Amino acid sequence: MKKNSYKSLQSELYCFFDGVSNGEKSYQGFKLNCSSPNPFYKKRIEGRGGYRIYYYIIEVKNSLFLTALHPKVGKYGKSNLSKEEIKIAQKRFKECFEKEEYFKIKLDHQKKEINFNNNKEQDS
Repeated sequence: MKKNSYKSLQSELYCFFDGVSNGEKSYQGFKLNCSSPNPFYKKRIEGRGGYRIYYYIIEVKNSLFLTALHPKVGKYGKSNLSKEEIKIAQKRFKECFEKEEYFKIKLDHQKKEINFNNNKEQDS
């Protein structure tokens, strides 16, 4: 996010998660695992040259888990993750999920920013 070409990432993620927290279903993208009870999606944010996010929706915890993110343009840009990169991201997610080693987000509506807190820390 320190690169000028990616300065919009913070606000785009804020808008995405703000929509999710307000119950909008527009956050759902292209479902990658049709037969699973826990849907895994990929979605474009900020249009064609923006970013691609990959995430699980876990019904048991009533949560969305951001699994991978990448820009579509710029130095680190790519159109999509490869099948192998998606498998690695899914495997890492499952390992972290089982150990409860993930971050919870808290939206700062005044600054329109996202704050990441370790899941094992006490909620404030």
